[in-house]
Amino acid sequence: MNLTKKCVLTILLSSLMVATAFSQQQHQDKDKERIRPVDREYQADKGRDRDRDRIRDINPDKDRARDRMHDGMGGRIFASEMMTEQERVEYRNELQQAQTYKERKQIRQEHRQRMQERKSDGEGGEIYAAALMTEQERAQYREQIRSVNSEQELEQVRTRHQQRMQERMNDGVGGKIYAAELMTEQERDQYREQIRAVKTEQEREQIRLQHQLEIQVRKNELDSESRNQ
Repeated sequence: MNLTKKCVLTILLSSLMVATAFSQQQHQDKDKERIRPVDREYQADKGRDRDRDRIRDINPDKDRARDRMHDGMGGRIFASEMMTEQERVEYRNELQQAQTYKERKQIRQEHRQRMQERKSDGEGGEIYAAALMTEQERAQYREQIRSVNSEQELEQVRTRHQQRMQERMNDGVGGKIYAAELMTEQERDQYREQIRAVKTEQEREQIRLQHQLEIQVRKNELDSESRNQ
């Protein structure tokens, strides 16, 4: 083999090695792209787990608050804050007794419709802060709305109602309870007692920040479960 042939062969072999290496790198890059979203989701889940563990260590009662939202079948109860404990128990039992996914889907759809009706003011609108009210209060409010004779009266009824609901969101020291609609009345009362019990604004701010963290974890769980349903 003369020198020219050797040079050509060397160049061809070098080119083949470069092409092979380039192809392998492309496959590795694609694998990384496939893995990255999973890694991000995994890290996000780990972060939520750490938050849950932190809250559990501080206040184990919050586990029971989150349990109220779960339907016992890997999902969450839509508008669970607007239901009594008995209603939540009956709803879970109904889901667990269903034999197929289609039946469970139908049960969830009917439940969602009932909860949306609870939020309705009966005149095509939605009751402001309906989750902060009892069923009896919502019925009385609808009756008030139906009995008005003018837009002015309607606006007055809604304004008075909003003022009452905003008082329920009050933390007792001039602030608002963050995401009060996701809490039970008992939880709101306990939160106000915590706020009133401390002596300094710094202590109150610490309680508020801890409360926001707890509620954010609760919201994240609700959002995650909603996407998975």
